[in-house]
Amino acid sequence: MTATEQAEERLRKQSQWLRVTLASIGDGVISTDAHGRVTYMNPVAEQLTGWAETLAIHRPLTEVFQIVNERTREPVENPAFRVLREGVVVGLANHTILIARDGTECPIVDQASPMVDDEGLVIGAVLVFRDVTQQKQAEQAQTRLAAIVESSQDAIISKTLDGIIRSWNVGAERLFGYTAEEAIGQSITFIIPPDRQHEEAEIIARLARGERIEHFETVRAAKCGKLVDISLTVSPLLDSEGHVIGASKIARDITAQKQAEEREQRLHRETEDDRSRLADVFQRAPSFLAVMRGPDHVFEMANDRYFELIGEREILGKPVRAALPEVEGQGFFELLDEVYQSGEPFATSDMSITLQRRAGENPERLIL
Repeated sequence: MTATEQAEERLRKQSQWLRVTLASIGDGVISTDAHGRVTYMNPVAEQLTGWAETLAIHRPLTEVFQIVNERTREPVENPAFRVLREGVVVGLANHTILIARDGTECPIVDQASPMVDDEGLVIGAVLVFRDVTQQKQAEQAQTRLAAIVESSQDAIISKTLDGIIRSWNVGAERLFGYTAEEAIGQSITFIIPPDRQHEEAEIIARLARGERIEHFETVRAAKCGKLVDISLTVSPLLDSEGHVIGASKIARDITAQKQAEEREQRLHRETEDDRSRLADVFQRAPSFLAVMRGPDHVFEMANDRYFELIGEREILGKPVRAALPEVEGQGFFELLDEVYQSGEPFATSDMSITLQRRAGENPERLIL
């Protein structure tokens, strides 16, 4: 082979290697001539633009590579043209959307560079770009999460397994009184009262085992010295390999709830005390007393004097007609019906009934 043929062969091999390299990278690559017409596209560029290289060759780059601003939807100057005009490397602007041939869209980033000949003249441009849809989605998700954390009414805190605070949201500032600047870098123990310091070691041990702690009610100290009743939910933070590297805490102020529970318990105790006192008065009353419920007048309570009157028989939980069957036809049941239906009291001092107080004995006439 002549020297010329050898040089041409080297160029051919270099060109072949270059094409193989550009075809195998993960970015889209488009090259143009000095007039901005497409001269090459790799497979990724074909996929992202929707143009096959055979159809795109010699077409204006603006036709194949359409980009707009994702916010304004206005066309964005193609960076390749600035490269051709000024001979400088140009990075794509942020928030750039590539519109494919079929109308689908994807956000992209990267840059355009000039191609120069041996004399330093710009003979074309190379545009290298990539789809950043997943990156954008991750950024948006992170932004949304950060907004949720900051707007939460609960205290949301993250820390290392050594208990060192790494994040401290507005809810934590509001609940404990310390700013993020004051809290981040501190040990979480600075808000734990002395008599509850042991809780942190127990929590860390459970987190190290990958456990999640839910609705753990405890007490923490605010900057002003006030003790705050809180409910803690603590979750392990994992690295990419699944190792526990820290924890996230959500602390909710349950002071009002605790106060309400204490009021309810106090009221319950007072009610029970009142009921006990009334029951004692009821049992010790010198009169014959009984309490009946419902239209069938079911016996719920009767004092000792009442049992002395009617005799030792099982009446509680029974309707009056079943408990005292021998009273039927004496007007007593009808009187109870009238009082129940009318809601009006009845009082008398000379009403009597005939009742068999004990089995085997003759019925007795009793004054009620």
